[in-house]
Formats: sequence, C-alpha cells, structure tokens
Amino acid sequence: MKAAEEQQAQIVLGQLAAKQAKNTRVKNFGDEMVIVHRTVSFQLRELATPRGVQLPLEPDNEHKRVQKELSQLSGHAFDRAYMQQILGDHQNDVNEFEESMQTVDDAEVLRWAHKTLPMLRAHVEDARWILQSLQTNP
Repeated sequence: MKAAEEQQAQIVLGQLAAKQAKNTRVKNFGDEMVIVHRTVSFQLRELATPRGVQLPLEPDNEHKRVQKELSQLSGHAFDRAYMQQILGDHQNDVNEFEESMQTVDDAEVLRWAHKTLPMLRAHVEDARWILQSLQTNP
C-alpha cells in the first residue's frame, strides 16, 4: 500500500515538474518520474490484484500537501524544492524497501522488490546530482 501511494505521489509530482520546472534537467527528471513510476505502479497492480489487495489510486495526504506547496513555487525555488522532495522521498523508499525485504515471504513480491530497488537507488543518485548542480549552476 505504501509503495503504491509513493508511486502515485511520484507521478503527480513528476507531472508538476514537467510542467512547472525552469531547469531542463528538472523538467526531464519529472518526465522520467512519470514514465517510470507509472510502470512500477502497473507492476504493483499486477501483484496486488490476484492477492485481493486494493491499491490506492492517488498520493497520500502528505504528498497532496507537498504538491499544493510546490505548485505555489516557480523558477529556481520550485526546481530546488522539487528535487529536495524527490531526493528525500527516494531515500526513504530505498530504506523502506531494504527493511521490508527482510520480512517479505511472498517470493513474487520479493523478486519485484529486488528488481525495483536498483531503480530507486539510481533515482537517489540522479536527484542528488541534479540538486547539487542546481546549487552551483541554477
């Protein structure tokens, strides 16, 4: 459930970045978040449906609040705030995946998590790099 909410959050925030970011790298990163997290969301639904789990179709309330706050920013302020949010979200996701994988006993879900975790780690590194570049060259 948490992973599904996070996918929805990354899609919504990515759409906002693709539309509102000033920096091309941030816009492109937002586009990538939409594409990748839609795919991951679809994969989650394929896992959840046969198990009778109803997944959320929208972000949690915290991410709705973040979306509202980000939508009120523009220019470099938006770019930095978005990338900080994404970096934090993905760092939390990596930690939660690593912890959860210790207790998951469904082999198919565990395979999915092992396949997804490297992508999340790559997003952390990409977000960190973009955020650093915004500090030196907005």
